[in-house]
Amino acid sequence: MEVSHTPDGYWILSGWIDPGYQDAQTTMKQAKEQFIKANPEIDASKVVVVNGDFKQPTLGDLARTDECRSLTDDMIAVMTNQAKMKEILGQS
Repeated sequence: MEVSHTPDGYWILSGWIDPGYQDAQTTMKQAKEQFIKANPEIDASKVVVVNGDFKQPTLGDLARTDECRSLTDDMIAVMTNQAKMKEILGQS
């Protein structure tokens, strides 16, 4: 299984479990228990097991969000205003 850590503090254990060879629920439960036992300092409520791939968003994905676009537009507006830039940099 692969281990990922999210910015909000979750630990994600992910991987494919072949139902022909393993019981998915039992395997996922055992994986979580073993991970918590091996890492006792981790908050057990923040450990999640996924049967499959876990993909965190890339910077490109985040850049396409409305919030990021709004911030980018604001930054461009400030950067194109020389007087405002000097004020922000303490050069006025």
